[in-house]
Amino acid sequence: MKSLEEYAALFEKLGLTELTVVDGDQKICLKKQPAPAAPGLTAPEQTQAPVSVPPAAGAGTQPPAGAEARPAVPANAGPAARTGEVVRSPLLGVFYARVNGEARRLGEQVRKGDVLCTIEAMKMMNEVTAPADGTITEILATDGALVEYNQELFVIG
Repeated sequence: MKSLEEYAALFEKLGLTELTVVDGDQKICLKKQPAPAAPGLTAPEQTQAPVSVPPAAGAGTQPPAGAEARPAVPANAGPAARTGEVVRSPLLGVFYARVNGEARRLGEQVRKGDVLCTIEAMKMMNEVTAPADGTITEILATDGALVEYNQELFVIG
């Protein structure tokens, strides 16, 4: 990137609150203070609930077309309620579910090293791979959404 305007545009596009770039002996630091919440307002809730399918029921099969996704865990349950291997984002960026034109689906069998998704950061596409063999039991991110470092993306059971 050549100019401060390009960094500012990326900063806004990704919805960041802080960005520090070091290039040789130059350092750029952009920070945004979150707007104070108005009295009586609460933070917006997650727009898409995580979806889940039990490993035995979904192993090797696709959900029927038009089937409703169901919540993975109760709304008040924490991460401890999940079973299986959690795949987390290795960096902050934009989550893309399609890999080679295909999006991973619930109940799909994956092998260790299979690409699950890509995350775009600074115009670089970074592949996220399956850490183990298993079945995708939860998809916790939405295509095109900004994901944070260490955010849960998938659960493999």
